[in-house]
Amino acid sequence: LRFLPGGVMSLALGQLHSLAVVGDGRVVAVGMDEHGSLGGGTAAVLSRRGAQQPVLVPGLPPSRSVAVGWKHSMAVSVDGRLFSWGWSGAMGAGTFQDYGG
Repeated sequence: LRFLPGGVMSLALGQLHSLAVVGDGRVVAVGMDEHGSLGGGTAAVLSRRGAQQPVLVPGLPPSRSVAVGWKHSMAVSVDGRLFSWGWSGAMGAGTFQDYGG
């Protein structure tokens, strides 16, 4: 991850996907994109193969930390807001649809 701008400020490693906050607060993801866990909008965006190189998670404000679950992801913005995406059953959204960004 040395090529990421500003280095890595926060890192979350999961079984199938991982997230990093880079120096300017952007969040990047790598790994399997099942149920939108990479934040591309829908699971179909990157396909089930996922991303072998880090991809930008769109729609997030500058963030300070990240966490990953089984098929979902979370980021805490620099102003303290929590953002989550991925498998809705793990997010407590009350539905069984997948969500991105």
